[in-house]
Amino acid sequence: MVGWGITQDPISNELIVSDGTEFLHFWDPETLEEKRRLPVLDKNGKPVLNLNELEFVHGRVFANVWFKDYVVAIDPDTGSVMEVYDFKDLFVPRPPGSNVLNGISITDKEDELFVTGKLWSSLFRVKIALPNN
Repeated sequence: MVGWGITQDPISNELIVSDGTEFLHFWDPETLEEKRRLPVLDKNGKPVLNLNELEFVHGRVFANVWFKDYVVAIDPDTGSVMEVYDFKDLFVPRPPGSNVLNGISITDKEDELFVTGKLWSSLFRVKIALPNN
């Protein structure tokens, strides 16, 4: 396992968990029993590997992809990547394995995220284009 994350769908109340693969796992919050498992696919139908940190934002599951400079917004019903948010300009590239994008969090504003990474000295508050539902 290369990473993992957890978030909660405020409507269904399900816990949504990543395990470092291309799957999202949907758990019952009371029993922690897996209710369903969903592969995440990009716009070309290819699996999106290494899903890591998760947040539920505006009806989508946002996930950073381990060792990539972007966050994907996933439809929780289909597993399809609906948007890709590129954050490569937030830091100076470092040797592989260090200083990677690894943290996303909601803020007090619907159209913003906090973004940071391993060994980053800064936390960024970024405005995002909200997904079209």
